[in-house]
Amino acid sequence: MTSSPISSDERFAAAFRNNFYFSDEWAGIFHAVTQYTVRHVAVGGAERYVMKDKLVGISNLGEEEAAALRQSRIGFLRVLPVVNSDAPRPSHFEYSIWFKKTYDEAVRGYKDSFRRAVRQAERHDIRVILHREYGAGLIDRIYPLYERQMDRLNSFVFPQSFFASFLRMPSAFCITIEHDSTLIGYCFCAENIDNLYPSVGGIEPAFFPLRAVNRMYDYLVRYACERGLNIHFGLGIRDSGFDKFKQHAGATIYKVERHPHHPLLMALTVKASRLKWYGRILRRLSKRNPARVVYEVMPTT
Repeated sequence: MTSSPISSDERFAAAFRNNFYFSDEWAGIFHAVTQYTVRHVAVGGAERYVMKDKLVGISNLGEEEAAALRQSRIGFLRVLPVVNSDAPRPSHFEYSIWFKKTYDEAVRGYKDSFRRAVRQAERHDIRVILHREYGAGLIDRIYPLYERQMDRLNSFVFPQSFFASFLRMPSAFCITIEHDSTLIGYCFCAENIDNLYPSVGGIEPAFFPLRAVNRMYDYLVRYACERGLNIHFGLGIRDSGFDKFKQHAGATIYKVERHPHHPLLMALTVKASRLKWYGRILRRLSKRNPARVVYEVMPTT
């Protein structure tokens, strides 16, 4: 007797069953970095971590819980079981999940151009190194690369203490991407039961032609396949380059609901984010008041 195939809705629900973003470890990072109080709040029949007036984690909240959060005036991001590109009104932010499979199945699911790029990266000796232990020296190596990345993205900067707190989590590890002994990329990850959560990461643009980004994504996919994990590639911006990479690697990209939702403010922010002065202000605020910046961009992945 053969088992019935798992539906897309069942896979979606299962991927959030053991949600790392609702764990003690994840809430602990935000308390450690901001020193703001993180409290348990009972909403919609569930206990959730809340910092000030925002939910710490991201999940596929049900309608009952989402309604209870709205009534309690608690802000949240929730992932909806709707493919964002198929939605009548796609969300600006979106959430990517790569569902567990064998590596052979994964490679067959790669877009042809992505598969060719992975082979090209192997010819260029793009190497990935896994680090499971916290080390200040490792973060010192990565942080300048991260700062350059956020400068290019015209965005805020997390303090080094965020990454130190991240790597001290029992569930955490970091991968570095190297070429000829030169650090060219990194990705901070967490592993929780049957899910892998790549968080902050990036690659030096000079190495894009060597397909270093494809090599990093292929490494994460192979790692997940060997351990039977889903990959939560997390939040992204619709039609962005990195979200296209996630799709080409076989991820499904879902619609996200933000509460409170301020469409006019979001539209103005998106326009301002293209201006250099806006990024300079964000990075200056990041240095002067890192706790506030971490809180404002929370919840994040």
